[in-house]
Amino acid sequence: MVDRIDVKLLTAVITVARELNYSRAAKKLNISRAELTRQVAELESQSGLRIFQVRGRKVEVTRPGAEFVRACCTFLKVREVCRTIPTEALRK
Repeated sequence: MVDRIDVKLLTAVITVARELNYSRAAKKLNISRAELTRQVAELESQSGLRIFQVRGRKVEVTRPGAEFVRACCTFLKVREVCRTIPTEALRK
């Protein structure tokens, strides 16, 4: 497991998991399908997990991938809360 993972990669994986389609996910992220595929492959390599199973045009989230995606979503929510704390503290 890696100590540092780019938030952009987490967002890419979450989007693919929600869409279950690389082309639609790439369009939502405003990047090419090839770039999205590269990002997912990079995160899979960094994490040591196979997040997606692709069979033809069908994309499925693996069991470990589903847990990883849930953890990514939680991380991004906590990150956002932490980013707002200093702003809210200054208002008081």
